[in-house]
Amino acid sequence: MRNRTRASDFVLMDPMLNRAPYDLIADQWTQERKLLPREKPYLEHFIALAIPGAHILDLGCGPGIMTRYLLDRGFRVTGVDSSLEMLRRAQLTCPEAEFIAGDMLTLKLTRRYQGIVAWGSVFHIPRTEHGRLFSDMYRWLEQNTALLLSIGGSEGEFTAPMFGVDFFYSGHSPDVSLACLRYAGFEIVRAEVDDPSSRGHVAVLCRKPEKD
Repeated sequence: MRNRTRASDFVLMDPMLNRAPYDLIADQWTQERKLLPREKPYLEHFIALAIPGAHILDLGCGPGIMTRYLLDRGFRVTGVDSSLEMLRRAQLTCPEAEFIAGDMLTLKLTRRYQGIVAWGSVFHIPRTEHGRLFSDMYRWLEQNTALLLSIGGSEGEFTAPMFGVDFFYSGHSPDVSLACLRYAGFEIVRAEVDDPSSRGHVAVLCRKPEKD
């Protein structure tokens, strides 16, 4: 893989992607989405578990908010998103990162990473696929590395508008999601509700143990 990728030259993993929802709100999302104070402690805990200069995979990177934070802390980052419009904006703010256009359910990665962040992305995927996705994440990680992700805080599937566009959300109850992560092989380091509004939002930090 190349270390730098032009905004017009993303590595395209799935030419049949349905990119419409986030493409349609890319301008509004980029203007209004900032790293929130409640998110920084989880990123810092993740960073504390990481090897300095590690290569991190940012799944559902959007316009590169967390990608930029990790780059500024000295990490290498590969961002993945199914929205080309979001990736174009990420490239503008994170030119030193690599970006892959693709659906995380169909990614064919040929290397392992030293950390994964999947913040605000997993709950857009049908919950029937979460277990398989967690197993893929485990496989994409080197031993003794961390995964930081967010999941929905309640069981169910629904759509809700964001900037006038409907988005799909899906999740198990938090206990079931944590059980799925453990089944995939992860050790849970930290799991808590970080935003109780709406249907809830749960931050999870877990670790792939030393022995694979």
